[in-house]
Amino acid sequence: MNQRQIRVFCAGSVGLLLMGLFPPWTAYYLNAPEMYVEPQGYAFILTPPTPPRSPGRSQADIHTGRLLAQFMCLAGATGLGLFLTSSLRTRSTEVPPYPPGT
Repeated sequence: MNQRQIRVFCAGSVGLLLMGLFPPWTAYYLNAPEMYVEPQGYAFILTPPTPPRSPGRSQADIHTGRLLAQFMCLAGATGLGLFLTSSLRTRSTEVPPYPPGT
């Protein structure tokens, strides 16, 4: 890995860590005949957001589908960044007009 690739990899790793520490949350409001689902934004993993009071029961859970989508987008962007900064891409593909040493 060259220096640019190391920077791209480190940036992707930091992004992955931050996404894991501050995941997206969803609140579920359970009233007798119906259930409401409402996004609650992002919060620290150890302190989930508290949903506002409702007449029924409510709880907040991590929105795993959105978190996995974020992880996959970041992994794709990091992979693309690693490919674009690779030394294979910067090598010259020109063939010399005659073999060296002749």
